[in-house]
Amino acid sequence: MLKNDTCHDMEILGIYRNSKNLNILLADRIIVLENIKHWEFSSFDNQNIVFSLNYFNINKVPNFLIENYPWLANYKSLNTLKVIEIHSAVGLDGVAIFTDLKIQKRAKNKTLKIQ
Repeated sequence: MLKNDTCHDMEILGIYRNSKNLNILLADRIIVLENIKHWEFSSFDNQNIVFSLNYFNINKVPNFLIENYPWLANYKSLNTLKVIEIHSAVGLDGVAIFTDLKIQKRAKNKTLKIQ
């Protein structure tokens, strides 16, 4: 499972979508948000450093997130959905809704093959 402390100060190298998934590329892993339903991220900057990644079931999303992203309330009745909040020290932040999360390890300095 995703633990916040393991991603603190990691750089987001990229975000890409393939078929139904949204993939967040970090230095040593790819966070795969399966069956992505909706997302809202700020602009991708020269540096995009994670301060924290927060992971919730849709029915346990804190009120401050619903205030910042009112469209989240439209999904609250769908109990199978998950939410991830990317809170950055600098650069990209935002939220995404999906059905499942997977972590893929990737070797450093290895070319990423996007399928």
